[in-house]
Amino acid sequence: MGRYINYVFFGETLTEFENDGFVGLQSDLSGLTEVVDRLIDDAHAEAREDRSFTGGLTLVVACGVGRACSIS
Repeated sequence: MGRYINYVFFGETLTEFENDGFVGLQSDLSGLTEVVDRLIDDAHAEAREDRSFTGGLTLVVACGVGRACSIS
């Protein structure tokens, strides 16, 4: 009790897919970092309100067609 898991799912756009297919890298994920950071911060703030909160984990899940992606 007191442990939280936060799931963050994001979808893939098909930008450049017609050129690179499955070997390509998802492009233009520049705004994703800020969104994921905010979602993690929001989940942490909400979990801290629980007196039994002892820790948590965030799992970021890319939902797409199978191309690689990179966010920092």
